[in-house]
Formats: sequence, structure tokens, C-alpha cells
Amino acid sequence: MILLNYFYKIQIIIGYYCLCVNAEKDNAYCQCMSKLNRQSIFHSLEEYCVVNNVKFNATSVKFEKMKKMVKINAGTYFIGTNNPIFSADGEAPKREVVLNNFYIDKFEVSNEEFMAFINATGYVTEAENFGDSFVFEGLLTQSTKDKIHKAVAQAPWWLPVKQASWQHPEGPNSNIIFGWKRDYQLKQNGKLRAVVDSLIDSILGEIN
Repeated sequence: MILLNYFYKIQIIIGYYCLCVNAEKDNAYCQCMSKLNRQSIFHSLEEYCVVNNVKFNATSVKFEKMKKMVKINAGTYFIGTNNPIFSADGEAPKREVVLNNFYIDKFEVSNEEFMAFINATGYVTEAENFGDSFVFEGLLTQSTKDKIHKAVAQAPWWLPVKQASWQHPEGPNSNIIFGWKRDYQLKQNGKLRAVVDSLIDSILGEIN
């Protein structure tokens, strides 16, 4: 027993030494939370990550993002449904789950945020993989509807549109700045179009 305690103390000393040495190294690169740069093991912790060769303070980004989030307290919740529309989506059955505390965004992800995510990860959406996506028929032009020859029987208003994606939500003749309707209407009034274009350039300039 004495011998085991002796080896245990040696392991603690070696581990503490390695921790102090590694803490002084500049491990600026991190992937999957693998390497973190601590300015000093006895000072405030700062984490750094590299995305697209740009180093940023992950701690400050985390706290800044949390200002736009709300906390969901731990507890027991019901999720899912016993009447699923698409079973493959995993929305059934209704079941009781126990969740830990977590934070969730107050608002939906913006196109700007999603673009940043794609640029950082190379993520490809299902719509881009499959080459189409379902769109509410009320948002489609008649010319787009004329090219569609099938629909979901239980939801005939939900139409599969070729080349629809997050950047072209209603098909190739739409974009994320204007839907086809507003784009068409603005083209009918050159003066209004010029004013709106100027406004868009101003907004995009502030974003960039």
C-alpha cells in the first residue's frame, strides 16, 4: 500500500510538471477543442481557434454570441409526435426526455451567419446534394410551376423545385436578397430599383 501511494504521488508531480510546461507553449491552432492557448495557467483563460487561417479569440466570440441566446433550464420535456408526416425525419414517437441546461439562439440563423458557417466548414446542404428542394407553391412563378410534374399527395402545395437551395430559395430565378416577386416588381420601376440597389450596397458595405 505504501509503495502504491509513492507511485501515485510521483504521477501527480509528473502530471503537474507537464501541465505547467504545456501551458507556456503557444498552441494557437485548435481543432475539435484539441489545443488551447492559455496565456498563463494561473491567469484568466483565453481560447484561440483558427478558421480559414484567421486566428480569433474563441472566448470573446462565445460570450458575444451568448448575448443573443436564451438559457433553457434543465428538466423533463416531451418531444416528437405520434402522428408524424415524414417518419424518416425521426419526429416520432412522442417521448419524454431529460435535458441538461443549454443555450439556444433567440432568432433564426441569418443568411450571413449560415454563409460564415459554410465558408468555415465546407458544409453542403441536402438541397445541394439532391439538386432540388420543396417550396411552398405560393412563392413560385407560373413558369417554375409549369416545369413541375409531381407533388406530395398529402401536401400538394409543397412542390419540388429543381436547383432550389438556400441561396436560391424559390429556384434558380430567385436569390436571398429578393424573392422573384419583389425582384420582378422593382424591375418595372427603374428609379425605385436604383434606390433599392443603393440601399443594398450600403447595407452590404456595413456588413463587410
